Amino acid sequence: MYNKLKTGAFAPNIVFDKKYVFSNDHKISDLNQIQSDLILLVFGSSKCYSCIKEIPLLENIYSNFKNSKKLEIVLISLDENEHDFKHFTENFSFISACSFEKYNTLAVKDYHIQHTPTFYLLNKELKILLKPSSTKHLESWLNK
Repeated sequence: MYNKLKTGAFAPNIVFDKKYVFSNDHKISDLNQIQSDLILLVFGSSKCYSCIKEIPLLENIYSNFKNSKKLEIVLISLDENEHDFKHFTENFSFISACSFEKYNTLAVKDYHIQHTPTFYLLNKELKILLKPSSTKHLESWLNK
């Protein structure tokens, strides 16, 4: 199943039903609604040390590309409670959503998430272009 999500494959759409809470004013119904050329899908958690270091670095990348409609970032949080989720994402200007089901979230299962942070860079048709190993890897690819 994991091989279905290799570079070049089409990723599953994520539908943000009423289970999801958003941490800011950016609410979407599904990934297909996004009008940017690229979508960075991020799976992370406020309890993950690497996430705490890596995910805030996305803010600078996002600010460089969002105005040109080149990049939208969607964080799917694996947090268990709203307080932790809101505290972790309160300063992010990109889309942040959580269903508080941790690894039982349908999107987490669909993307076979085993650890956080996990990144998928998609085009607007949801084709997987890159599975960045870090924010530096992503930034290097975007700047080419």
